[in-house]
Amino acid sequence: TPTTTTNYSVTATNAAGCGISSAPVTVAVVPLSCSGITVTGATCNNTNFTLTANVTGGTGLSYAWSNGTSTVYPNAQTITANLAAGTYNFSLTVTDPCGASCTSTLPVTVNALPVVTISPTSAAVICGAGNSVVLTASGANLYGWSPAATLSSSTGTTVTANPTATTTYTVTGQDVNGCTNTATKQVIVG
Repeated sequence: TPTTTTNYSVTATNAAGCGISSAPVTVAVVPLSCSGITVTGATCNNTNFTLTANVTGGTGLSYAWSNGTSTVYPNAQTITANLAAGTYNFSLTVTDPCGASCTSTLPVTVNALPVVTISPTSAAVICGAGNSVVLTASGANLYGWSPAATLSSSTGTTVTANPTATTTYTVTGQDVNGCTNTATKQVIVG
């Protein structure tokens, strides 16, 4: 049981004292090492994001994940989490087939979704095709609007809607944490 990478060879000797040696065989010892947890994706309320163990040390490793709640995660190097807004203390214990283990921890803040609204808050009514109404989004930092065909722009805080028939517009807002939410506004053509 080597503690460092070691070369081994076997020498066989017969009764007459003649011997032959095998080619050397290298037994590589790669010590188990945990070097943190990487989060991929925006950490938003009830939205999937992944956590990956940064670990070296051979094969056949076992992964035991916890986030401080009763959530059960698979025995895998990368897991997917989907949590309500709050702060979670993720911990990971990695164990190799020889019983050696290492641990990583990471606090993760899961952010609430932005509350996106569109003004005017009252019903938006235009009298006849060819007229327009200005729609203004708030509650986030970046906005995307649809359907874009009868809008002055598909992005931005403020757009002008010029529908030829009653249309429901949707705005998707993204905040500084990368979290998104939507709001809708019906523009009635009278």
